[in-house]
Parts: sequence; structure tokens; C-alpha cells
Amino acid sequence: MDDYMVQAHNTIWDEAYRKARSEPSLNDPALTLSQRSTITMRSLADALMTFRDMMHCRYSAEAHHHNTYLPISRLPNDLLVKIFALASEMEYRFMVSGHHGPGEVTTLARLVRVCREWRRIMDNTPSLWAYLSSSYPLPANFECLARSNQAPLHISFNYRWLKYEGGRELYTKIFEEVHRWKTVKLHNVTIEALNKLENWAAPLLETLDVQWNLETTLRTINLFCGSASRLRHLTLININIPWDSNLFSRLRTLHIYHYQIYSPSAQEVVQVLQSCPGLTRFRLHLPPEVHPGPIPLETPIIELLQLDYLSLRVHPLMTEHLLRRMRTPSCKYFSIDHAKATGPTFSAAMDHLNPSLSSILLAARKVDIVIKCNALDYKATAKIDKDEYDNESRMRDGDLAQYIRIQASGDRSTDELALGALSWLLDNVHTPSFSLPVSLRISDTTSLHAFVDGYH
Repeated sequence: MDDYMVQAHNTIWDEAYRKARSEPSLNDPALTLSQRSTITMRSLADALMTFRDMMHCRYSAEAHHHNTYLPISRLPNDLLVKIFALASEMEYRFMVSGHHGPGEVTTLARLVRVCREWRRIMDNTPSLWAYLSSSYPLPANFECLARSNQAPLHISFNYRWLKYEGGRELYTKIFEEVHRWKTVKLHNVTIEALNKLENWAAPLLETLDVQWNLETTLRTINLFCGSASRLRHLTLININIPWDSNLFSRLRTLHIYHYQIYSPSAQEVVQVLQSCPGLTRFRLHLPPEVHPGPIPLETPIIELLQLDYLSLRVHPLMTEHLLRRMRTPSCKYFSIDHAKATGPTFSAAMDHLNPSLSSILLAARKVDIVIKCNALDYKATAKIDKDEYDNESRMRDGDLAQYIRIQASGDRSTDELALGALSWLLDNVHTPSFSLPVSLRISDTTSLHAFVDGYH
């Protein structure tokens, strides 16, 4: 609300108060004090309704000349008018009830001060403008870029927008500010942009998500010359970078997706993991039909002590190779796809789960194992429940076998798979001190999933 409307409000209020005090009916000696107060308050309320109508007419005709992506400016004029009108009606109720006097600061005046303070904050806080997205209209992105000053930028840009008018100019301006990038998502990226990413530095970059399209094969791209000291989260989609790059050394999250045959080999993946000791989340999805290449017989154990999320969707040989060499004692989510859940791969998975999840199982309150082989219409489940154990004083300490509930149906030839999982569980869990729910799931014949439903 501008100064004109504030002045108009005060003038109307003063005039209404004088008019109410001079109301002839107030001279009736038969009126009680309460009746006189009600007449006065109704006169003042009528004046406020007049002011509301004036405000509605003025602001309905007022054009918006400010940035439409200001949070308060995203509200349509009609809704803003309703907000102020509601404030006036609330004021009317206070006056009629006798709990509000004309000498107090009005609700509308308070709203004026709130709006002015919000505008001051937005005009003087560049970090609030530091978010650019190709989902915004181009003028809004230009406005944000101009008003963000030198604040670190958060960018989400799809290069399909280059075909729109102004898209190329925005793209150019974004890359001129690469030294300010903090979180960046670049999808359907162009070779021109990747060439720039090779040669420029991004000293503030913490999160990078970059995707190459599937139309052509891409050469190896040495992002930021292998130097981005603050990078902690990296997602590569159809992008090959030098797998010995220094970019991996400080990562907390690494996601690699490839839908082409030119994907990292098993040896290169091992090399990457060895250079990421602080990794907490790792997701590797590669074409399952692509052979992982030669697998070295002697590979040092990969210690990922902080890893709590692991998802592998790769060739079975690579799955087995990685699982046999990874040690992840903090793992709380584990998923394998495109790997047969029988034979050596299943054994490798169990070998991995033994050191990784046995400590979690020890602290679990409930354990569920679900083994499903849809192709054979087979399902086996096993459950352990501490609540039942606590209620049974006759049970010997550590004797979990009595409290495993097994249900099986379908082809008996798959019983060995279920028994293998149950035997592993019993061999590695020797105490009933359960506290949190845990699930180990083997779904279908081509996938193995293990995940924890809670945390310590």
C-alpha cells in the first residue's frame, strides 16, 4: 500500500470519527452507554468499508512493474485485495464488540509496515535472487541474475531452452558466472557447454548434475580440469570423465548412469571407489548387457566406512566383483538389479551383507526376509519379532530359530535359496537384542534388495 492510500485511510478514519461523534441519535437520553458505543463503532466500520472499496478500485487498476517471481508478488491482485479486505472486516468485528478503539494502530497500517519490510529485505538480500531455472520465464531468470549481485548461484538448466528467444543469451550469461556456481543441474547439455566446463574453474561448486543426450557418442570430458575443491555431490549421466580425476576425492554422493555401451569398466569403477573414502551414497546403473571388461584377480579391499546407501544395476560379473571387495559397515540401504539371485552372485551378496548388515541385524527389533521368484510362482517369507521373544520367558538366550516364521509356496526347487538366506541370518545373528525394523528382500530371480526401515 502506497503513501497515498495510507493518507486516504487516515483522512477517512478521522472524518468518520467526527461524523460518528456528531450523530444526532447519540443525543437520545434513553440510549445506554453500550448502545451509544455500538452506533459509533458502526459509523467507523462503514468508513472502513468505504476505504476498502477505494483500495479495491485503485489496486485493481494498478499495473505490475516489479519482478513477478517475488514470493509476495506471485499473489494475484484480487487475492491481495481479499487479504486487506479481510483485515478490514476483522477490524470491524473488533469495533462492534467494543474491543477496538479508533486511536489504536489499525490492522491495515501494520500490514503496510510488513509489506514495506518484506520489500526492503528482497531488495537488499542478493542470495534470495540466486536461483535460476529453465522452468522460470526467461525475463524472470534475467532479473534474478541481475539482482543476485555476487551471491553463489543455484542453477537448473535444460539446454532444450536454447531454441527459445533469449535462451542463448541466458546461457551465455550463466557461463560468464561459472565462478559463482554452487549447485548446478545441466541436462541435455551441448558439446559447446562441455568444452567450457573443461577449461573453466568453479571454486564454489558443491553439487553438479550433468547429462549428455543419447544422439551421439561423447568423448571423455575432463570437467574443470579435475579441480573443484568444494565438490561433494556428483551425478554423471552418459558422461565419461577421467576415472582417476581428482573430482572424486572429496565426494559424499556419487551417481553414475550410463545408457550407452561406452561405460566405465569394473576396474575403473574400483579405481573411482578407492578415491572416494568419505562416500555416503553410491549409485551405479550401467547397461546390463555390457561386459565389465577384464577383472583383476588381485584388488585391494575397498573400505567405505561411511557409505549408507548402495544401489548397483550392472552386469552380474561386475556385481560380484564389487561386492566381494567392498566393506560398508554403515550400509542401511542395499539394492542389486540385473544380477541373478542364485549361485556365486548370491553368495557374494551374502558375503557382503555379513560384515555390512550383521551389526544392524543385531540391533533390529523385527527382521523380515521375503524371497520371491515370480517366474516360478514361488514365495518364501521369514520373520523374527522381538516382541514375541520378550513375551516368552522359556526361550533360551540367542535361540532365534523358534521365532522364525516360514511360509513357502510354489516350486520346491527354490527352497535352497530361502534356506540359504535363513541359514545366513541364523549364522550371523546370535543375540535377540533387536530394536529397529530391518528388511532383507530378494525380489524376482534377477534382483536382490536389502534395506533398513529405520536408523539407530
